[in-house]
Amino acid sequence: MNKAITILLSITLLVACTANNNGIKNSNRFQMYDDYILEQGLNSLNKLRRFKFLNWKSLDNQHLIVSSSYRSQYLVTLQNYCVDLDTSNSIAFDQSISNSLSANFDSIIVADQRNQKCRINTIHQIDKTEENELLKLRKNYLKKSKTKIEG
Repeated sequence: MNKAITILLSITLLVACTANNNGIKNSNRFQMYDDYILEQGLNSLNKLRRFKFLNWKSLDNQHLIVSSSYRSQYLVTLQNYCVDLDTSNSIAFDQSISNSLSANFDSIIVADQRNQKCRINTIHQIDKTEENELLKLRKNYLKKSKTKIEG
């Protein structure tokens, strides 16, 4: 009986430690984009007027780069983790006002998660250099994560 309890406690602790490490890893991933925003001094925009969605690139499940038809790129941060954002092929916008995009009012809907609306927390205009730097951060993080898993 004591042996069974010891084994059960060991498994519980192992699962808890694994879940905690994954949580830390993901929060670090999310934090690196927030740190980038602060380091670059990117100004937050409340609303994009005349916004016409053209393209998007996911950085993780809480950050994405959105392009508009006016050759502008924006780093969008969501209020919470958005399931499957980093693996989805398409997204849609739930906009409070057509032809605009507003922080704290509008949401993103991931194609595979139609019942889930991911509210936009902040919008930052970025240039092409900043977009490339953000994509490089993502690439380096994924490369580092893959190396840890294989090692």
